Amino acid sequence: MAKPLPLPQQLLALVDEVHRAPTCDRAMSLLAQRALALTGSGRALVLVRRGGDLRGVAAAGEGMADDEARGVVVPVLDVTSAAARAVRDRAPAESGQGEALGGMSGYLAIPLPGTGDDLLGALAVESAGLDEGAREAAVQLAEHTGPALARAAEVERLRAAATRAERERGLLAAIVEALPEPVLITGPANRILLENRRAAVLFSAKDEDATELRRTGELNNLLLTSFLTRAAAGKGTGRELNLVDPAGGKDLVFEVLSTPLPEGLYDEGATVSVLRDVTELKGASTELEHQFRRVRQGEAKARRERDRLNVILENVSDPILVTDPDGSVTMMNREAERLFEASAGSGAAEQVARNHESFAGFVGELGAAGESTRSGQLRLADPATGAQFPAEVVSCKILNDGGE
Repeated sequence: MAKPLPLPQQLLALVDEVHRAPTCDRAMSLLAQRALALTGSGRALVLVRRGGDLRGVAAAGEGMADDEARGVVVPVLDVTSAAARAVRDRAPAESGQGEALGGMSGYLAIPLPGTGDDLLGALAVESAGLDEGAREAAVQLAEHTGPALARAAEVERLRAAATRAERERGLLAAIVEALPEPVLITGPANRILLENRRAAVLFSAKDEDATELRRTGELNNLLLTSFLTRAAAGKGTGRELNLVDPAGGKDLVFEVLSTPLPEGLYDEGATVSVLRDVTELKGASTELEHQFRRVRQGEAKARRERDRLNVILENVSDPILVTDPDGSVTMMNREAERLFEASAGSGAAEQVARNHESFAGFVGELGAAGESTRSGQLRLADPATGAQFPAEVVSCKILNDGGE
């Protein structure tokens, strides 16, 4: 039978195993198992300080398992707990009569040192049958393995944080790559540091690409650099950036949304820019402006023509009337007003009504016949004197550009 290694060598071997353990939980389990082997105790429990509590993480011995250990929680301020007292006093503590912990009716609690002045937690071993040599071995075990366990826990925490950061970085990269807008990060000299695929199409041409594509990429880089330089100097006139489409050579218009990145991400600072393609929107806006201008020009032309017509109507000595498709009078000059309008209380309402009746009949015949022009005679009455007189009427339909 092989002779057991001296205690110092066993402790060194355990520290080496802790360092090589795949996980921190596995390292804690090794400590609990070695505590039984070195002290001859029947049970052992490892507790780690988390906030204001000591929480079980590993156990070994009869009726003890890691799953049961995780249900053990001891407040650090519990004055009745030897484990809490060992952590507060930073010295081994013996449980009082009747005190139990994780299935142990009596136990010895030893503080587990961490890195620096921090305490990792406590090691509790069942105290029944322990002699002074076993107690001293438990104390040395805790003192030697505590810092190694603390470093293992820190490494695992950093590894988990790195994995989480890498996963988040991959997710953010996937999101940026999926965006339909070009996204790029530029340095102090407006040199592109990072870009997504959409931006690479516009600004980065490969050596094996055609000459036209390389020249387009270089031109777009110059346009971007010039835009960002003017914007940084406060000389920019807007957020619109004109670029060239490498695929078709047509002009593209982008709205640039730039934001400085937080300090520390890049040594000399950087800016993230999102380019929103507003080419179609710009074209639609320009077309609307043209249409609005044409409408205003048309309205001005119509007003001028109406003013000319009014001048003509007012200066013609013969009565002139304009009617709509239903035969209702919409406009007349002063001579026509004298025949077809009567002031209140003038006593000429009867002559005016008779004139309207004669004129409406003539206009109705013109519409029914489908003629564009027509001439004839009407019997009208002078509202001022009541005298009747014959009037020659010449009518003509006015059509719009659509023939209506």
